[in-house]
Amino acid sequence: MTTSPSTPVPPPRPSTLLDMAGAPRHPSPWDAAALVLIDCQVEYRSGALPLAGIDEAVAEAARLLGIARRAGEPVLPKGLPNAFAGTALEARLRETGRRELILAGFMTHMCISSTARAALDLGYRTTVVAGATATRDLPDPIGPGTVPAADVQRAALAALADRFAVVVPDSGVWTMQK
Repeated sequence: MTTSPSTPVPPPRPSTLLDMAGAPRHPSPWDAAALVLIDCQVEYRSGALPLAGIDEAVAEAARLLGIARRAGEPVLPKGLPNAFAGTALEARLRETGRRELILAGFMTHMCISSTARAALDLGYRTTVVAGATATRDLPDPIGPGTVPAADVQRAALAALADRFAVVVPDSGVWTMQK
């Protein structure tokens, strides 16, 4: 009997805390969810804080809005990154009885992240539509240079997918379910 050199075995893929908890991994269904579009404003397209991938994200957010518009469209102004802080969002959601959110908007690392995290604290199940979000380059806080927007975006979505939200690529996930 001959033995062959052992082939290295790749490490197992890390699990998310959502997977470990046995949480559902499907996107929120439209009949149980509220679409929350966050900070869809001109500043991120042509103002002081242009975001990488903004045109594609705005187009995807428009597709989501088209899907959701059948149920009505209240607008709630906000002044802080977390869309629940200082707004009537939670009260409006309670009125609808919906306990699931579909989040899209800007900036992923700031307002989308803080809203998804607060939503978990308030008992909501959240879906984040990656293709309808965008962010920007950030100064590197531990060294010289910049953290590219693509890296910030990927890290923010990965952190949210670990415990705070189901992250889906785009609105196509709902058409694939039919």
